[in-house]
Amino acid sequence: LSFPGVFIPVRRPLKVRIRAYDLSGAEYELEGDGLGARAILHEIDHLNGVVMVDHVSFLVRKRALKKHQKNQQLLVD
Repeated sequence: LSFPGVFIPVRRPLKVRIRAYDLSGAEYELEGDGLGARAILHEIDHLNGVVMVDHVSFLVRKRALKKHQKNQQLLVD
């Protein structure tokens, strides 16, 4: 996890359909719904360098990062 101990609800579509390419360069489609849709979009976020705090307001991000820093300090102590 990018931010252990920090949980932020992220709104996601219930269904997705994407086009991708396999290792040989052949195009294919992938569909997902429910948890599958969330997982697909989560992995696409990683590919684009997006983390969960990028999906929320400044205030929520600030609180989450403060909690993350506190959790990290607890691990060090």
